[in-house]
Amino acid sequence: MARLARKTNRQFESLSARDIARVYNVSNQSVGGWHKAGCPRNADRTYSLAEVIAWRETRLREAADAAAVKPSDAKGRQDEERARLLQLTRMEREGALMPRETVRESHAKMAGILRMAGDRLQRRFGPEAHEILEQAIEAYLREVQRVFGGTKPNGNPSN
Repeated sequence: MARLARKTNRQFESLSARDIARVYNVSNQSVGGWHKAGCPRNADRTYSLAEVIAWRETRLREAADAAAVKPSDAKGRQDEERARLLQLTRMEREGALMPRETVRESHAKMAGILRMAGDRLQRRFGPEAHEILEQAIEAYLREVQRVFGGTKPNGNPSN
């Protein structure tokens, strides 16, 4: 960097990729990428610092403009989200929605009821009948866990 500080104005018109990399604290490969992306370069493969600065400023401004959210867009998205939230609240109030944990717990209770039925089937038809039902319940509980997440419900009935 000390070498750059000693350059005269004219010399800033003919900087190597390495010099530009030092100015911006990036790698030489980054400067090469900038050239491929349109950064101007002199015929002798050197760079004019003023041109590089102007090019970078334009690129940064374009990126900032592209990323900027217009207030009208933000207001529209906020209104859409508010409408979705109101719709979900209404559906929950009407009983069309229920919390995931409530659904998971009810599935676990149903699995427990089926297990009790499996015990009765075992007494009547033997251990094979109980095993078939137990395998089906385990598959059912794995699906509940996959869909609703969390810990695996135990399937034991509770009041």
